[in-house]
Amino acid sequence: MTGRRASEILTLDHDPIEAIPGAERPPGAVDDGTFVAKLRYQQTKVDGVVPTILVEQAVVNVIREQQQWLTDTFPGVDSKYLFIGVKHQFRGREPRPYATYRASLAQLDRIHGLTDFAGQPLKFTQTHRLRHTRATELLNDGVPFHVVQLSGTPRSEDTRKRIDAARRTLKKAGQPVNINAVAAKAGVSRATIYRHPDLADRIRAQRNTPSTPVTPPAPTSTDDSVIHALRRTIRDKDEQIHRLRAELQAQDRALAAAHAEIERLTPP
Repeated sequence: MTGRRASEILTLDHDPIEAIPGAERPPGAVDDGTFVAKLRYQQTKVDGVVPTILVEQAVVNVIREQQQWLTDTFPGVDSKYLFIGVKHQFRGREPRPYATYRASLAQLDRIHGLTDFAGQPLKFTQTHRLRHTRATELLNDGVPFHVVQLSGTPRSEDTRKRIDAARRTLKKAGQPVNINAVAAKAGVSRATIYRHPDLADRIRAQRNTPSTPVTPPAPTSTDDSVIHALRRTIRDKDEQIHRLRAELQAQDRALAAAHAEIERLTPP
């Protein structure tokens, strides 16, 4: 639900929830998918980043349940961390080991067997990649969840435009036009292109017909004269700025001297 790295989840403080100033909700308010709190985590990769993200009520509920589980399961442990080892707790001074955390996620994979629309497995052990999607970026920037849900269709159209623009760019530059080249140029995967058969057909149609690159025209004498005139104008402006700065400095000195004289002549 958060897209955090495993290390950031495992090192969560025992109470990592912070209130959003000015966003207090009455008790018993219905969870409508809006952000209700901030989750504080330990930043492990990027310096200079405020280590909090906005989260929904569902995340807060999970954290509260985990806190209650710790209290019920290890009543004598005053834990520093939200997640601690099951076999060895170290009095709550050490976070849960990554190996056991990953093993639990792998067990969830086997139990649920989730897949995407293409039938590929969706693994709990790989949920961190979700943080790099545009939807997660929007959520972290504070865009309401229901607004992000409505952004799926424009995203697909934007991807199509990028793929077709990459194809045209390669053709214009006289470079090979194929699925690999277009995918790299557009910043998408080959599978993404194959999900748009019409675009894939256009690419295949141009695969064996490389175009002659367009060579920009050589500068003419008129271009040279324009460049020369622009440089002369810039040089004149620089000289004018230098002259005005000198005049301002002289005026500042004169003003300072006048203030000093006024101070001297003013009776105590």
